[in-house]
Formats: sequence, structure tokens, C-alpha cells
Amino acid sequence: MAVYAATKKVKEGCPPPFLPTSFSMWQLAQSSVFCRNLSDVGCAASPQNQCLLNTPKLPSANINGCNTDWDMAWKNFRSLYLTERKKIISQYLLDACSQKNDDVIKDEKYQLRFIDYNNIDYNKLDDDNNDLNTFFDQLGKGDELAINTAKELAAEQYDATCKGYADSWIAQLEQCPSIGAISKDDSTWLVTRLVQICTTGSDENHYLGSSSIKPGDDPINDKGNLYTQFPDVIKLFLQNKGIAIEALCHPYLITAPAPYDKQAAVTDQQVITKPDSCQCDRLSNLEAERVKAAYAGNLSTYLQFKYGTSITQGAIDTLFALCTGQYECIFLPAPIVLPPVLQCNTPVKTCITCEEYQQIKMIFCCF
Repeated sequence: MAVYAATKKVKEGCPPPFLPTSFSMWQLAQSSVFCRNLSDVGCAASPQNQCLLNTPKLPSANINGCNTDWDMAWKNFRSLYLTERKKIISQYLLDACSQKNDDVIKDEKYQLRFIDYNNIDYNKLDDDNNDLNTFFDQLGKGDELAINTAKELAAEQYDATCKGYADSWIAQLEQCPSIGAISKDDSTWLVTRLVQICTTGSDENHYLGSSSIKPGDDPINDKGNLYTQFPDVIKLFLQNKGIAIEALCHPYLITAPAPYDKQAAVTDQQVITKPDSCQCDRLSNLEAERVKAAYAGNLSTYLQFKYGTSITQGAIDTLFALCTGQYECIFLPAPIVLPPVLQCNTPVKTCITCEEYQQIKMIFCCF
């Protein structure tokens, strides 16, 4: 936590050193629980950093608070301890057997049990040798090389995922009778621009790509042509080919991936501590919607009635308490399953009104 915080604050313009260079293992473990919801704004004077500095170096004999929070602190301590233990054993083995490095052991067809933590090649991660656990551990500690490698790997994955849609994109566009078979040059022109939008709309919450860029981002400028979504590219392509927009030939022929803010939920999520601001906002907005609709039941029955979503009112009350800081503990004793309707970047509405339909129809007719 200390290394990560230091890296983050330097990037935000805080002059180093803004915190001491070392903390006890227990300080990191306890503060990762009890300081997590505090603000990190203000460099060294931020409430989160001051909480870290004021955390005792050793466990206190007088422990007050929730058992679930202290259990999490001990779990964090155990994880830190086991990581450092592996490093100590690894260094001992390296000192005792200096002629046997990681590459030599692999070449001799042995499996690494204790890797060389001082010389990790993040571009040669081997899950069988527990390298990925080490990689994630270094990420959590703010290792700059690990962070840059993670960004590069993520970008490569986003690019590969988006390019994987190419054949289906072309097949869907060829359903327009006026387009017919798309030439290689036209295919390259289309796919290049669609992939650029798809990857720009990719992140950790949109790892399957998006057919639009993130709301608020600047449009992609292609020699004066501005793109924010797939229909912008397809509309220009149809115009360049002199193809009129009609029922079977229009800018919305491509159906996947979904737009950035209309993603389908892949699965239910689990919440074990305070939800992020987006999830809390979604919960508050749905409660306001229930009140506005003058629905007589609670939010649980309203979600079941309107959206076909099942979640108990007790779970909803706990989520509200976590969001507003009224829950007595930081962590829950058991996770709460968060259905898609309460997740970020997924559409809440499953139906549209007649007025919304007319608006969409008018936009379509104006292409």
C-alpha cells in the first residue's frame, strides 16, 4: 500500500518523498482495511495517508470493532507474510546455489518453486510456475515495470478481442443487398476504423470491447471525419458507396459488441465491502424511480415487478448502509450477489416508451 500510494501521488504531482519509505507488515495489513474508505486527496496530508501513519506497527492487545474487519486484516497480513517468506527462501537458495538461475532450472525440465524475485521477466509469465501470482503481487505493490507490462498486455488483449469480431462485422454488413460482397480494400478500411473504436471503448469493465467510445472522451479524428460509434463509420461507408439508407441497409447493421454504456452483464457480481460510486448511484436512482412511480411495495418487490430481478430487501438495506457509511463494519460476513440491474454500464431499462420509440425512429429516418 505504501509503495502504491507513493507511485500514485507522484503521478498526481505530489512532490516526493510524501511518506516514509517503510512500514511494518502489520501497518500495511491493518490500514488496507481500516483506511480504505478514506479520501486520498491531499498528498501526505490526505486522511488515508494520515490513517496509515497512525496505524500501530504491531497488533494491539485491545481489539475493538467488527470481527469481519479484523479477520480481513489478518488475511491481508498472512498474504504479505507468505510473500515475504517466499522471497527470503528464494534469496537463500540463490545465495547457496548461485550457478542455478531460473532459466537453467527450466532448461533442465524442473519446475520452479521459488523464483528469482530480483529478476522477474514479466513478458515470460508462466502460470505453472506461480509466476502470475508473483506478477499480481508486484502489481499490488505498485511495481512500475509490472504496471506498464499489465497495461501492454491489456492493450494487446483488447486489440485481439476486437479484431476477432472482424469476420462477423463484414458478414453482417454484407446482409445489405446494395453492399453485396465487400472487397479486401473496403474490408480493411472498415475493420481498421471499427477496431479503433472498439479498443478505445475497452477497459477492465469492458474487456469484450465496445461499439462506442467512452462517454466524455474526444471523438476519433480520421482526417476530419469524427467517430464516436460504429454507426458513424458505417454511415460514411454507405455515403462513399452511394448507397441509400433503407430497411436492409443502415448504420446499425453490426450488433456486437454493445455500446460502452449499454453492455450486457456477463454474470452476477459479488459485493463484500462498500460498492463503488456507480453502483451506489444506480441503487439510489432505482429507489427514486420507485418513489416517483408511487409503488406501494419496497424496492425488492419493485425490482422483481419492473425488471424481473430478485434480490432481498435485507440485502438492499445493507447495500444502502454501505453506500452511506451507516453500516457498522467495513466488510460483510458474506458476499451480497449484485444482479445485472444494479451493476455499472449495463442498461436498466428493458423496454422503451412510445415517445422514446418515436425519437429513435426520427433519428433513424434522418440518416
